[in-house]
Amino acid sequence: MNPVPRYGFTVGFMDIDNDWCVPSACSLEPAEQPGRVAEWDSLFATAVRSVLPVDGGVHLLLAPAPGRASVVADLAEREAQCCAFLSFDLAVTSSTLVLAVTADDEHGDVVAMLAGRAGSVLGSSR
Repeated sequence: MNPVPRYGFTVGFMDIDNDWCVPSACSLEPAEQPGRVAEWDSLFATAVRSVLPVDGGVHLLLAPAPGRASVVADLAEREAQCCAFLSFDLAVTSSTLVLAVTADDEHGDVVAMLAGRAGSVLGSSR
């Protein structure tokens, strides 16, 4: 089981690996990185309905749920603080949430790995 910090639950159906996290480019303490990956994995498994590659990044289409927009915004804001090369834009409508993730040219591979991770977790939770 893997704890998901700040949300009071654990996730047991996925392995934690930081293959999309670039420690040399991230200011998050190494000991905190597995917890952050677990938070993203939880979001991918519970909310992501589709992963759409777009020019310069990826759009994660999320199912709406009460409070979900604030949880996603909080996670994206914390991620942007430690990985300044990532940009997040959350669009909210009554029927969907879209989290756009982009990066500078040097870190485009991080977005691609994050999208791959989202796709693999999404696929394993169906």
